[in-house]
Amino acid sequence: MRFTATTFSKPSTPLRLALNTSAMPPTATAPRTIDLRTFEAASRLAAAFSAFDTLAAGGSFVLVAYEDPAPLLERLQRERPGRFEWSPLEEGPPLFRVEVARRRTDAGPRGVAEALGWDHDRLEDIERMAFEERGAGRLAEAAAVYGKFARGLRRHIGFEEGLLFRSSRGARGFPPKPAPPR
Repeated sequence: MRFTATTFSKPSTPLRLALNTSAMPPTATAPRTIDLRTFEAASRLAAAFSAFDTLAAGGSFVLVAYEDPAPLLERLQRERPGRFEWSPLEEGPPLFRVEVARRRTDAGPRGVAEALGWDHDRLEDIERMAFEERGAGRLAEAAAVYGKFARGLRRHIGFEEGLLFRSSRGARGFPPKPAPPR
């Protein structure tokens, strides 16, 4: 999946590249689930938009689907630019799970530094939760939270590499490599 600064989510972690009070803190409680598998195909987009439009600032929900939700992401980017965070939790097939959160501000698309800083904070929070679960002796929960951290970290590293390596090649006079296919 291709990510841009406007779609990069802020769920947890380290290295703060940008401090912005409009950045949304990670969700402390489990968000509600919108299972798109239970909706007729024709009403899935409307259900997702309705769920998003009723969120309070800082609120979130998890979308569950059998199909890649990339078309929904593209539509949200067009129709709700800068208003949401998009965090893949499980990138199927067979199952796709994405946390969608309403930003605390409608300031428009975030810059790359803000997006990366937000995601660093998100990942740091998830990692901290994994260690807390482990410290409390809840090993199964710790493993599940750590799995979320590992997936998020791989996604984040891929985003940084794709963005930074392409731009550094151009800065050194080499043509940028094309983005990998979806």
